[in-house]
Amino acid sequence: MVVACRQGPEESGIAVGQSRTEPSAQHTPEDTGSKLTGDVSDTEGLVSELSGRVTDKAIVIDLAAGILFEFDKFELRPEAAPTLKKIARLIQQSGQGTVEVNGHTDAIGSDAYNVRLSEQRAAAVVEWLANKGGVAAGRLEAKGHGKSRPVAPNATGSGLDNPQGRERNRRVEVIIARQ
Repeated sequence: MVVACRQGPEESGIAVGQSRTEPSAQHTPEDTGSKLTGDVSDTEGLVSELSGRVTDKAIVIDLAAGILFEFDKFELRPEAAPTLKKIARLIQQSGQGTVEVNGHTDAIGSDAYNVRLSEQRAAAVVEWLANKGGVAAGRLEAKGHGKSRPVAPNATGSGLDNPQGRERNRRVEVIIARQ
């Protein structure tokens, strides 16, 4: 769970003019906790901007395929760069844990075709994050799930096509392990 702290400097124990990274007189060697590599408010802001969610084990970001790719393609659109830069920054601030990049498709097409397309899309995001986003390639793992993990129905209850549901299912999910 992420808790936002809305205290002024005098309430937080931070002296006016002192940054959060400077040691304070109140710090003792017994203070322990997880090491943060980025500003907490920046991390929270990125998660919010990317419409992500935080669980006990991970930060999860679902990116609509339409933001990243043309329909039925796996080459990244140039317009995807700002979103991918935010993802890279979030990953870099999260420590050294693993990052799963999962590709998903809708139910149109064969299983084999959709698995391959989802693998290619996940690989394209991993390649961008490693080559242009500055994320260590060894932290990244691409997986393609095809149409096996829908988040919305691909068809209505009466069997008719559900374009809105299919659109939601075409996505890339980034799971950043929390340490």
